[in-house]
Amino acid sequence: MVIRHKVVFDVRPALSVYTGERVTIGFDVELRGTHERGAKDISPGCSQCEAVWEDLKRLAEAVLPHDVRPSDYYLTAFDHSIHETGRLDVQLTIEIRHREGYNRPLDESEERSVHDISTSLRRLGVQEHDWSEFRVMPASLAPPDR
Repeated sequence: MVIRHKVVFDVRPALSVYTGERVTIGFDVELRGTHERGAKDISPGCSQCEAVWEDLKRLAEAVLPHDVRPSDYYLTAFDHSIHETGRLDVQLTIEIRHREGYNRPLDESEERSVHDISTSLRRLGVQEHDWSEFRVMPASLAPPDR
C-alpha cells in the first residue's frame, strides 16, 4: 500500500496563540498518498481519493502508540481535496496534542509520540518529504520485525 500510493510524510509543529504568544503545543504528522498508477478521471473527492484516504487512515491507525500517554492523537477527516505538492495527493493529518490542557506548551510526551510515529512510518517504508523510487527498499533487504 505504501508503494502503491507512494506515501510520504512530513512533521510540522502545531502552533497556537495563547496568552498573546505563539506557543508550540504539539505536532502534525501529514501523510500524503497519490492515486494508483494509471488512475483515470481523478477529481477532488472522487471515489479513488476516498480509497487512498482509507488506506492512509489504516496506515495512521497502525502507527499510533497504543499505550496510554499524556498526549492524544486525532486523525483529520477526509476533506474532499487534492493537494498539489508536485503530484496530486490525498492528505490525512495525525494531530498529536496534550490529552489535557490543549494549549499547554510542548513536552516530552508529544516529542516521544512524534518520534515513535515517525520511526514506525519509516519502518513501513513511508518516505519523508517526497517520493523517490530509488529509496524503495526491496522486501528481501528490509530489516526483520522485532
